[in-house]
Amino acid sequence: MKRQGPHIAIIGAGVVGLCCALALARRGAKVSLIEAAPAQGGDGRWFGLNGASVRAAGMLGAYSEGLMEPDGAHPQAMALRAAGLRAWRDFAVSLEAGADIGGPYGGCLVVTAKPDRLDALARLVAGAQSMGARAELWDAAEARRAEPALAEGVLGAALFRDEGQMSPAPALGAIADACAELGVRCIRGTAIAVERSGARRVVRLEDGGRVDADGVALTPGAFAPETLWPFAPSLARLTTAGGTVITAKGLRMSRTVRADDVYIAVGADGLARIGGGMRACVRDNQLDEAAKVMLLRAAQAAFPGAAGEGGSLREKVISAQAGVRPMSPDAAPLIGRDGADGALAAIGHGRNGWLLGPLTGQIISAYVFDDPIAPLWAAFAPQRFDKP
Repeated sequence: MKRQGPHIAIIGAGVVGLCCALALARRGAKVSLIEAAPAQGGDGRWFGLNGASVRAAGMLGAYSEGLMEPDGAHPQAMALRAAGLRAWRDFAVSLEAGADIGGPYGGCLVVTAKPDRLDALARLVAGAQSMGARAELWDAAEARRAEPALAEGVLGAALFRDEGQMSPAPALGAIADACAELGVRCIRGTAIAVERSGARRVVRLEDGGRVDADGVALTPGAFAPETLWPFAPSLARLTTAGGTVITAKGLRMSRTVRADDVYIAVGADGLARIGGGMRACVRDNQLDEAAKVMLLRAAQAAFPGAAGEGGSLREKVISAQAGVRPMSPDAAPLIGRDGADGALAAIGHGRNGWLLGPLTGQIISAYVFDDPIAPLWAAFAPQRFDKP
């Protein structure tokens, strides 16, 4: 297919990079997607399956994620997440991939056994309702009727009916297939530099190769080489955090449930993903066995009935993976023009790469095609850290 728009090189092919590629290709851009991770399964359309995107739980926690926000979080973070959830509805339909990829539906139940979190839960529900979300407070009895697997110590709960959960590998495959159908080219290699060549840009690869393009967007996740920092200075602001996700089958849970220290995300693919907590400054995907054991113990304590009468979650586990997330100073992504050379960056999504993927694609596409930038989008531009 002949493309009429500009040629954009995207560095990084996790869910954010894929969503950006698809958004641009749908508007007529020629897209080259550069991915350092090797292909898996021999299918060249499956991009970046070694990265955090496939190792994540795929939760679309627009509102429930608010309980995880640290001090100093971006004041408009929930508004951006809510916009991200809305973007998923049309995006999921456009993939025409069937229900097995999951979607923005099914709901999420947040429960707490800590008295000091009840007020925070009530504020979170009120904030979600103010944005038009279907959110409601439940007492402990309502929560246990809905999810009998819950521990007896639950004191209160909140249901966010609009949230959902993607099944990472099927969803990545569906997005990658849509990209391939529109002629997006996947290039295997590690980008180590971006240079100007007249009005164009050249991406230099570690193996000596090069990609010439009209513009470059960086969506590299947690592992961008420092040699890219001069082109996109905001990369230097990112830190890393590691998390563990355990995949299990056959759990007696009807929806995604977040407890105080652990969650179980129920996927449309029939699998449940157990996760919770992050370890700062982790720089590799090596599974920490001690972290895995602690996570299983926390899940067993919070959801003692999930494995069935008298059963153990350990018996239901089929795999466990560690992933590394790119974290920004205010726990929100940096999306927009970055640096003196006008690079496009979509970085620092942290725990919300899946939730914000399609919306990030819309924003990057707007920058490429010189569309008006919505005020909410502008609030997450990289330059926000340069202001006094």
